Amino acid sequence: MLDAFLVQAEVRLRLWDDAGGGRNLALEGTASASGVEQNLDRLAPRHVNDGLLSTRWASDYTDDAWVQIDLAAPARIAAVTLAWESACAREYTVRTSRDGVHWKTVSTQRPDGCGNDVVRLPADEEVRHVRMQGVERRTSWGYSIHEMGVYGHPPPDGGRPPRPGPRRDGCRAGASPRPHGAPPGPVG
Repeated sequence: MLDAFLVQAEVRLRLWDDAGGGRNLALEGTASASGVEQNLDRLAPRHVNDGLLSTRWASDYTDDAWVQIDLAAPARIAAVTLAWESACAREYTVRTSRDGVHWKTVSTQRPDGCGNDVVRLPADEEVRHVRMQGVERRTSWGYSIHEMGVYGHPPPDGGRPPRPGPRRDGCRAGASPRPHGAPPGPVG
């Protein structure tokens, strides 16, 4: 058990280092996919970002299968990591989207074999969705990924709208200003 933990820790550290640091934003996101091998719950998309290398997502047996993460907030993404099982891609793309409808291919990958891939991205715009889009499978099985990491830095405000703060006229947000010199009490 300790050996498995140490292997997982070493793989995570190596992927994190190769990705250039930052936070793994996938852990706070929601995963979805084009399909799941034989509709088995133990291979569902939620396993691709659960932080456990002992679980995995597996697609149905098609070349164009995909898995994606809807991030908790828009962020600039520096790298995507994929910890493949032995059913990996001969070719795949990494795609990003602001709205989950319009997608942009930011990288095309043709790995030599299965293992851990680190895909560096330009981080030139904030995105909300990150997808591994299969192009060609290496085996007759579907794609199988133990963990998909999305490394980057969310905006300083976490992507949330700004909170109301003090107004220029000195009143609390939402309060009505009093005429100058008026006594405390309701504004009439």
